Amino acid sequence: MFISPNATPPAQTGGLRRRTRATSPPDTPRCATTALPAQECRVPGVRRFTRALLASWGVTGDDLDSAVLIVGELAANAARHGHADMALALVLTDRVLSVEIVDSGEPNGHPHPPCADDEHGRGLAIVEHLAESIDIREEPRRHTTHATLRLV
Repeated sequence: MFISPNATPPAQTGGLRRRTRATSPPDTPRCATTALPAQECRVPGVRRFTRALLASWGVTGDDLDSAVLIVGELAANAARHGHADMALALVLTDRVLSVEIVDSGEPNGHPHPPCADDEHGRGLAIVEHLAESIDIREEPRRHTTHATLRLV
């Protein structure tokens, strides 16, 4: 029989064995990934995925809204300016959320042209304002943006 190192041993009462359900400590790391085509029409789905997942992990309120906004802006940038495919990784450890968006493959060849009254182009500024840190790495066939958000 395999016993998980985090499992609670069964309690004994009056000769009966009672099984107790093992629960994860609140700081147990959680991780999720998803991959999809780097297309702007996919960004709302990425936001919905992130909101539902983080809510199931117990992230609420302003933390949840900030995380969804960060993911949405990074996914939109990857879809708009990136390569053919994108992947999202979310890791929650010790009240710190790591968000990583990687776009890879052939460049999509359709960068959004700048415009003075355009709402585009503010994504990274929003992420920099909300995130504790942001790191951007560019390679010929791969672009990685990693941001962290400290949750309260």
